[in-house]
Amino acid sequence: MSTTMIEFKHRVDGVLTNATSVVLSDPTGAYGVKRTDTNGVVVADGTALTNVSTGVYRYTFTDPAPGQYRIGVRGANTLRIAREVALLAGVNQVD
Repeated sequence: MSTTMIEFKHRVDGVLTNATSVVLSDPTGAYGVKRTDTNGVVVADGTALTNVSTGVYRYTFTDPAPGQYRIGVRGANTLRIAREVALLAGVNQVD
């Protein structure tokens, strides 16, 4: 197990801008982060990311095993981004 940080940058017209909220959420509302090998939910849907500076949001969690994970992020204007990524210990950007 390792500690992993997800970083999301919210931009409006290319400029970092604070959103009203940013949460981990896939398009169906089933998970925030899940494993792709077992489909096990690692981070629950609706988990908030912390605003660390203008337009930059982070969430840190302990991932159970190295491998492929799927991350869903929902920001302002119900923007939803779902990406499959190989999470590595450290910062993993989704933007």
